[in-house]
Amino acid sequence: MYMGDFMEEKAYLLVHYKSPNARIEEQVHFAVSRDGYQWEAVNGGAPVFIADKGERGVRDPSIIRTQDNHFVILGTDLCMSENFEKKYQKQWANMGRYGSRSISMWKSEDLIHWSGQRLVQLCDENFGCCWGPDVLYNAHTGKYMVYWASSHSSNDYGAKSIYYAETADFESFGEVKFLCAKEDASVVDPQIHQVGGTYFRFLKSRSNPFAVILEKGKTIDGAYERVRGFDEWMGRLTANEYEAPSMYQLPDGQWCLLLDYFGEKRKCKGYVPFIATDFENGVFEEASDRFSFPYGMKHGSVLEITAEEYERIRDYWTWV
Repeated sequence: MYMGDFMEEKAYLLVHYKSPNARIEEQVHFAVSRDGYQWEAVNGGAPVFIADKGERGVRDPSIIRTQDNHFVILGTDLCMSENFEKKYQKQWANMGRYGSRSISMWKSEDLIHWSGQRLVQLCDENFGCCWGPDVLYNAHTGKYMVYWASSHSSNDYGAKSIYYAETADFESFGEVKFLCAKEDASVVDPQIHQVGGTYFRFLKSRSNPFAVILEKGKTIDGAYERVRGFDEWMGRLTANEYEAPSMYQLPDGQWCLLLDYFGEKRKCKGYVPFIATDFENGVFEEASDRFSFPYGMKHGSVLEITAEEYERIRDYWTWV
């Protein structure tokens, strides 16, 4: 996700899913905002389309605007509400090992009319499930990097690492390549941002610490270093209660980091907003009192859209 340029008249689209409690809530949902603070549900809070292939559910959706001004949504092919108990015997390890090796994909030219669901199998039988796919355009190669978390047979399907495949057109994909790992823990929920000449990579570490971490590097697929200020800031939050980082820049120049809260202490689970003027030092502050959400929105991503696209979405989904 490139974050370097501003649209003069911009708005925001947040693609997400609602909850793991029912198949209808494990689908792609839209919310829109004119200012990045006040969010409203699209389509009355109902899904904008329904997955009908694979596990017939979709989680962790991400969205990108392509270089030719089209749109692609990617998501995890998973329906926990229908399959966690019977198919996976209530075992996360089984889901990670035997879950879908495909990602779900939809395309659109206008954010209104979407193609049918396509399952893209990126991984062979040596991989576990494809978890939390995201995508970033690489200007150096002229291709899109689709990246996700998976376990692998080389470590007996234990700790998850991040892998990627490149595509020029979202039709054909190159070979799967290793992107990064953490020596002492699984990593999932990757999201990479380019800000100027630096790449920032969010990951959720499954231990040491059990928290979201932030790294930075000079190339997409090169060496990264930990942002220790972010570690210190996350250490002040309750451990093992936040995941699925998604960041975007607000019209006032501040940065908003959404973290999906899945703990038990808050009344409402879902995204919690944190803001920073200069996030590169890794320090954010909670800003729930400045934001409003129509319901608890879970793991997704934010796309900057134009004011015209914002009105188009609102007008269309008001009347369907």
